[in-house]
Amino acid sequence: MLLFQKLDRSVHDRRAFSCGVPALDNFLKRYAAQNQDSGDSTTHVLVDSDNPANILGFMSLSTAELEFEELSADDLRRFPHYPVSALRIGRLAVSLQARGKGCGGALLGFAVRQALKVRDIAGVRILLVDAKDEEAENFYKHFGFTATSSAASILYLVI
Repeated sequence: MLLFQKLDRSVHDRRAFSCGVPALDNFLKRYAAQNQDSGDSTTHVLVDSDNPANILGFMSLSTAELEFEELSADDLRRFPHYPVSALRIGRLAVSLQARGKGCGGALLGFAVRQALKVRDIAGVRILLVDAKDEEAENFYKHFGFTATSSAASILYLVI
């Protein structure tokens, strides 16, 4: 059974993870636990309950805001004229071994559920992401994300 867990350096084997993108692999191996310890972001991993040390995918979350002017024309009338509170997906990656098995969508669904929890506590309205490339942009758009007015690589989802 697949499980989402907060990164725990004593349980999860970060060194064995590889998604094929050096910057994402490096983040998980070198910075994710450090950022979590400092409170800058949290990293959540997707694992199989039969082998929880093996990370199938991960994502990091932190707070953010999106300037009102960055909203699409359709969304401008739905929001007040000041920065909109957001939860940012800083990084999201699926291991090479788990690619094509729905893990990316599962991680994104988990991010949406986390954003809804934060919304109940702190009023977050948007899930925000900086897509690293066109493939990532298409992935997020497939799940309903909208590009900001100034950058196609910065996308958001109203929650």
